[in-house]
Amino acid sequence: VDTLLELIAAQRSPQQAEIIYISVADFIAVHGRVSPEEMRFLERLGDSLSLDRLTRAAFDRAAHARAGQLEVLGDD
Repeated sequence: VDTLLELIAAQRSPQQAEIIYISVADFIAVHGRVSPEEMRFLERLGDSLSLDRLTRAAFDRAAHARAGQLEVLGDD
C-alpha cells in the first residue's frame, strides 16, 4: 500500500490530489459505514497527498453528505 501511495503522490498536481482524495472518500462513504481500516487508509492517503487535516475533514464531511443524499434518492 505504501508503494501505491508513493506512486500516486509522485504523479499528481495539487488539484489532482484533491480529486483523488474526494473520489476515494466518496467511494468509501457510499457504503454508509466506514471501518477503522478505511479511515486509516484515508488518513494515509491524505498524508501522502500532502492534504492538511482541515481540508480532509471538509472533504470527508462532504462525502458523507453526498452519500446521505444518495440514500434518500434511492428510497423513492
